[in-house]
Amino acid sequence: RCLWPPERALGFLSRYWVISKISAASRTFLPMTSTRLLQEENVLKSREMKSERQRQAEDIAGSNFDEDLRKFKEAEQIELRRQEKENQRIEELENSSSYNAIKKIKEIMDDYYVDGILGIFGVGDWLVCFLGLPTIFFSLFKLHSIRLTTVCLGYFLIDLLVGAIPLIGDICDFFYKGYKKSYVLIDGYIHNDPETMQTINQKFWGTLMLLLVIIAVVGSVVALVRLILTKFFALIGDQIH
Repeated sequence: RCLWPPERALGFLSRYWVISKISAASRTFLPMTSTRLLQEENVLKSREMKSERQRQAEDIAGSNFDEDLRKFKEAEQIELRRQEKENQRIEELENSSSYNAIKKIKEIMDDYYVDGILGIFGVGDWLVCFLGLPTIFFSLFKLHSIRLTTVCLGYFLIDLLVGAIPLIGDICDFFYKGYKKSYVLIDGYIHNDPETMQTINQKFWGTLMLLLVIIAVVGSVVALVRLILTKFFALIGDQIH
């Protein structure tokens, strides 16, 4: 019959061998267990650090989103106020008496060809000097645009000069519509139309040169007439004495 612990069955050496094996196994298993526990602890710490960083990143992203949303709403409100002021400005300009006068003159003189009809009798060309004043006043003192005023003034001068040509000028008065051209530029300028702005900028320098040439020619003619009259009256004075 076998007894346990097997002092007689196994003997002293066999019992020592079993105990040594158990001790060696325990020494091997314990470091493995502690190492695994350390690894699991490091993994947990890493996960906690990642989740903490993720929460911080989400908080930062949320705060940035709120800040961007606030700035967007402020910019939207500023744009709405600006648009409201712009619409109010346009409405005030379109309801002004000078703007309505320009529109009415354009309709009568160009849309109904009254300018061409009066040009046949030699009246329409000189009316340009008076009927163009509302346009010049509005573009200069209401819109405060020297370029627009210069271009509109050039239209009226061309209408006056072309209409002064006998027969040909009377025909051209039916086709060259200076009042309408000026009105279109003024209306586009009020509404900040890009094509109108481009047209004004393109025609400004050419019109300015034309005005300077006309002023120089008119000044030379006036100086010549003055010189002739001075000589004429001096000659008459000498004849009298």
